Amino acid sequence: MIPFDAAIFPPTARTDFWTISKRVQRHGLVDTPYVFCDDMYLVTRGAIKVCFADEDKEIILAFATSGELVCNFISFLSGAPSQIYLQAIKQTELIGFTREQFDTLLATDPQFGYTYRKALESKIVEILNRHLIQYTSNPQKRVELLLKQKPDIFQHIPKRYIAYYLGLAPETLSRLPKP
Repeated sequence: MIPFDAAIFPPTARTDFWTISKRVQRHGLVDTPYVFCDDMYLVTRGAIKVCFADEDKEIILAFATSGELVCNFISFLSGAPSQIYLQAIKQTELIGFTREQFDTLLATDPQFGYTYRKALESKIVEILNRHLIQYTSNPQKRVELLLKQKPDIFQHIPKRYIAYYLGLAPETLSRLPKP
């Protein structure tokens, strides 16, 4: 399995590739829902939650912490607005690149294209496994499986967000044995 992180992209020192720089305050939006965004970011400090805009509640789809890539994949890959938005959990610093830069890299570096495809396949499997876990496992098992995937998540993400991500009420998560 190839991790979907910055290791497959050019080094962060390449300012001709990492052309976007953002600092986002706690609870600030990186990308807003229903707006097209073709930027991908590397979290250099802080934490981001990827959410789905729903009328009644916030649905957390993923987290990104320092050293991880994050974007509105629906918008990035489809070229259209989506209901996904990115929000800082704490003060966060990001660097990034545009879809145009990404396409240029794909067109000019076949090895990158292969590695990226493998990483994307791994990410798709991770997402599908998360859905299976969420709908088939008891709360304790969900926490255990999450800790296998992201062992240090409780050090970076508040418990209430983790509970929502796992499809649990915060009270349910707090009643489980400590991770």
